[in-house]
Amino acid sequence: NFEELLISEVSRRRELWDPSLELKLRGPRIVAKSWADIDTAFNIEPGTAKKRWKTLRDCYARKLAEEKKYVPSGSGASQSTIKWKYYASLNFLRSTVGYRK
Repeated sequence: NFEELLISEVSRRRELWDPSLELKLRGPRIVAKSWADIDTAFNIEPGTAKKRWKTLRDCYARKLAEEKKYVPSGSGASQSTIKWKYYASLNFLRSTVGYRK
C-alpha cells in the first residue's frame, strides 16, 4: 500500500527525517529534491508525499507519547499496547520524534 511504500522510501533518505545529520547533507535544496523524487517515483502531485509523511510522523509521535505515558503503580491501569499498523515500520524515528515540554 502507498503508506508502506512511502515509509520505505523516506527511511532510505535520512535527510528527510534525521535532524542530527549535518546541515550540508540535509539542506533545503537537498530535502526539496528528495521530496520531488518521491513524488515523481509514485507519480503523484508535488507535495502529496510530504503531506502524507507529516501525517504519519505526527501519528507515530502521538502513539509514542501514549506508550511513554506514566501509569501510577497500584492504579489498576495496565500499560496499553500500541496497535497501529505503521508503528513498527516507523520505529526508526524513535530517537528523532518527541513532544516539547
